[in-house]
Amino acid sequence: MALRCSTALLRSASVAASISRRCMSSMDKQADSYYRAIDQAFFNFPIENIRFEVGEHFVSKNPHPMIFATSDAKEPGLLHASPFALSIFSYFGEKGNLGKKLGFGPGTVPDLESAEQEIGISAASLDGEGQNEVVLQYFKWLEAIQAKLLDHLLENSSAYPALHQKINTLKHKNYSEELLRQMISNDGSGLVKLLKDEGKNPIPGTEFLQFKQKVYYRASPEQAQKAKVYTAVDQDMLAKGYVRRHVPLYDSESKEVPLETARIQRDDIISVQSNITCNLYSVGGRVGFGLRRNLRSVVLLHSVHQTEPATSAPKSPFADVNLAQ
Repeated sequence: MALRCSTALLRSASVAASISRRCMSSMDKQADSYYRAIDQAFFNFPIENIRFEVGEHFVSKNPHPMIFATSDAKEPGLLHASPFALSIFSYFGEKGNLGKKLGFGPGTVPDLESAEQEIGISAASLDGEGQNEVVLQYFKWLEAIQAKLLDHLLENSSAYPALHQKINTLKHKNYSEELLRQMISNDGSGLVKLLKDEGKNPIPGTEFLQFKQKVYYRASPEQAQKAKVYTAVDQDMLAKGYVRRHVPLYDSESKEVPLETARIQRDDIISVQSNITCNLYSVGGRVGFGLRRNLRSVVLLHSVHQTEPATSAPKSPFADVNLAQ
């Protein structure tokens, strides 16, 4: 009898793990085999080994949570690659989302100083039938990391003044520990989202995740002097004191696609390499937290359009895996 993968079953982590191999499409299985061959696959970073410490923000020097990929890691950050997934809502390339319609109010992204690289990955199966089990597991892994960050913040709240003040205010209202945790959790940045119908109602089984990062950042004179210029646009922005935060796009042969032609379209099959760091902020009395997913590179396994490879040496996280077979 054929196994039918219902959305309800896939939402259960334990059931999902036990049926993942049987439910995966042939395309999903092939992409999964490529993914499991690299060191940066999320499977190689068990939640129990990931740890948090009270550190110092590199700019403000205020107390700031730091994430470490393993129990004995010396440097903060969790560099990893996502499973191969279908692209969705992506604005990626030389100018990022410049000109994109704003999600609130009239107008578009007005200039390169405001532009971001936007990449979305969907949990839809790579062949369009059902859901991609490995991507769903990846989403749950990210949510578990954010939950562990919340544990750290609550256990060490005295180290973070703004958070500590908020928690003390809530405690004076005699909230239970469970309710207090829920209220602090509500201030966490959302990770996985659902598509919405015309009535703006979430559609079950349509999970997706977005990555966003500024195309350019304001650089110090020392940074500007060392900056690499990739295009004529970069040269113009450098004159204004801005430097590109370059995110290379690699093809299935691990060759970098020229920035001028680099793009990601809906339903391209991609893997996103990112470095997870922590975010803790206080704006107007509101304390928020979450996981930053700093873009490092993107690997394009299959594209709905053709790209022209560059001649630069490959540095893709999949450089040692034959993705073209």
